[in-house]
Formats: sequence, structure tokens, C-alpha cells
Amino acid sequence: MSTTDSNRVQSVGRACSLLFALGGTPGGASLAQLSRETGIHKSTACRLLATLAAAGLVRQVPPDDRYLLGAALPALGDAARAHLLDGHLVHAVLTWLRDETGETVHLGMPDRFELVYLDKVESGQSLQVASRIGARAPLYCTGLGKAYLANVSPQVLADFLSTVRLERRTPHTIVDPDLFRVEMATIRRRGWSVDDVENEIGVRCVGAAVLDDGRTPVAGVSVTAPATRMTKEKLPHVAVLVVEAAARIAKLIAREPAAAA
Repeated sequence: MSTTDSNRVQSVGRACSLLFALGGTPGGASLAQLSRETGIHKSTACRLLATLAAAGLVRQVPPDDRYLLGAALPALGDAARAHLLDGHLVHAVLTWLRDETGETVHLGMPDRFELVYLDKVESGQSLQVASRIGARAPLYCTGLGKAYLANVSPQVLADFLSTVRLERRTPHTIVDPDLFRVEMATIRRRGWSVDDVENEIGVRCVGAAVLDDGRTPVAGVSVTAPATRMTKEKLPHVAVLVVEAAARIAKLIAREPAAAA
């Protein structure tokens, strides 16, 4: 047994498996379903779920006693976002970008094969885009996701394309893997991405990846607006600002602890 294995607590790992399983079932799940999905014996799963329920991490809903994620998790999610990307300091950069462009700004990170919105600063315009913090979207047809994928290693991109089906969400979505690879090369060379009405009809987006010290993408930032306002003529100007915002965020998350203090 390796040192890593010996440091693991089996019951904690099983409890995490139950939470992840519940996270993938929006309508909740029964004890029997959770036992089947996780491979945890029903009696063990029942004890673990009772412990998680006492902490507010899951809850049971009568009359069929389905399990759902608990009320304590949203607060943990907010704290996680702050820990992941330096909270208010990163939010200030997003606010600056919103003020400079006048449009809605998003910050997102990948979770497996999807994009998760971690933060949002809304435009003051009367016509706005529909999105919310915590929502998920495809990586392959959003400005944030495309910026991220353009900066991963060739092997990671190949694994993504072999696993995820590129489904057409609008008439403009790129669904041919070969054309998608060409698009990724263009974005990587240029430094910014465009969701050119590929994810939602009437919406255009400019994105840039947030890179760590090893030039590995860890997040993405974007400006999103109705295509009537985010015209193709405006894209280069907006892109300069988005790339600057991504660079500022990269510097914030790369700071040494002493500098952060």
C-alpha cells in the first residue's frame, strides 16, 4: 500500500462518492439508487447519509425518502469560488472589464467536460444575456470554454474530442472535429476566442484563458452581449480588454502568500 493510499480514510471517500452521485441526479435519488451507483452497501450508505444529513450536506424528502443535496452546500460553493480565484480581488477585475466594455462579464472554470460559471458582473444595459453563477455550459461552443480548450495540451484536446460529441446548438456551432482543431489553433495563436453565435442564438462572446505559471489554463474570462451590440467590428477592441483582464487575474492567482498578505 502506498503512502497516499494509507492516508486515505475509506468512509470519507465513500461519503464523497455519495455526494458526487447526488450532484449528478437533480431530482434526488433513493438509497437503493445511490447504493447501486456508488457500489456502497445499502447499510453503509445509510449510515454515511445520516452523518451527511446531520451536517446539512444532504437531506431526505418524504414521502419516498429520496435524498437531495443539503442547504449547507451553497455556502460551501461560495467559499470555494473565493478560495479558487481569490474572491473579491478577481471580482474587482471583472467589474473593471464590465465598466470598460459596458457588457456582461463571466468567469468560469472547467469541471470535467463542462464549463461552470464562477462569477458574473452584469451589464447595465436593458437587454442582457441570461446566465447565472453555478450554471453549466458546454466547453466547445462558449467563449470561455473555447479559450480554455485552445490552451490545453494536444493530448487533452484529443481526449476531449474523442469523448465529447460536438452537438449543434445553433446553425453556427462547429461540430466537425477537424474544423474544431483548426479553430483551437487559431485561438491559441491569436490569444482570444469568439463564440460567434455558436451557443445561443443572438448572443456573441469574446473569451481569454487565465494561465498559470506553467502556461496551463486554469480558468477563463469573457465578455458576452447580444450580437446586435457585440458586432464583429467591435471584437478586436473587446478582445484586447478581455486578454488584459485574464492576464491580471493570472497575476493575482500566481502571487506568493507573503505578497497576498
